[in-house]
Amino acid sequence: AITGFPDKRQIVTSSYDKTLRLWDLKTGIVLNKMEGHRKRINAVAIFPDKRRMVTGSYDKTLGLWDLETGVMLKMVEGHQNGVSRLAVSRDGQLIASGDTKAEVIVWHGETLESLAKIKAYSSCITSLDFSPDGTVLAT
Repeated sequence: AITGFPDKRQIVTSSYDKTLRLWDLKTGIVLNKMEGHRKRINAVAIFPDKRRMVTGSYDKTLGLWDLETGVMLKMVEGHQNGVSRLAVSRDGQLIASGDTKAEVIVWHGETLESLAKIKAYSSCITSLDFSPDGTVLAT
């Protein structure tokens, strides 16, 4: 997975080797290499504050990261299958994660407490996004 910052100066990439890399786009230099998941990382989303990101992995977990230090702040379980997609609401208060068997979980953006579980349909979640006001989640 690849996700960029709104200022287009940095990106975060995830890899099958279970690592994340924060890149400076101007220089091409890796600013930080991060590790913490047990299996490949499939999804990355940056919070609107640009200080944190959330990751989803085939290890069925979500990781909450501090982008400045590269430290994983929290890891949570909740999915029965590998996490395939993530979305963060525009205000950063909600996270949505989708897995390879079409389950969607909505999480609190600060505590990562599970707020709701939804069975979307019968196949892998390939896309997730919140409406601008955060009241609708589309898959």
